[in-house]
Amino acid sequence: MPNAPSVSEDKVIALLQSDIELRSKELEIKQLEMQNNHQAAIASVEANKEIELNRKQAFEFMIGKKYRLIAIVAFFITVVAVVGLVLGQSDVVMEMLKTIVVIATTAFGAYQYGKNNDK
Repeated sequence: MPNAPSVSEDKVIALLQSDIELRSKELEIKQLEMQNNHQAAIASVEANKEIELNRKQAFEFMIGKKYRLIAIVAFFITVVAVVGLVLGQSDVVMEMLKTIVVIATTAFGAYQYGKNNDK
């Protein structure tokens, strides 16, 4: 059989070796990309954790201030009621308590209405 014109075996081997080197470099690049993506994901998670921690602390601070305000107002109302009762002004104390009940129920109702219609 006559030999058909072909590329020499050395050239084929050289081409295969360069192809293997190219693929190995592509694989290294993909591995580096994966490592960078992993590091970016970890950094993102850490940043989100810190942001959520700060948000939680701010929320707890505001809740604490709200409860302190409620306690101060309740203490003030109690002191005024006791002083009124001691001075014999029970009618004034009853009117004050009626007003407080009306204001509290209106505020609670408005809060519930807003909470239920918040869509």
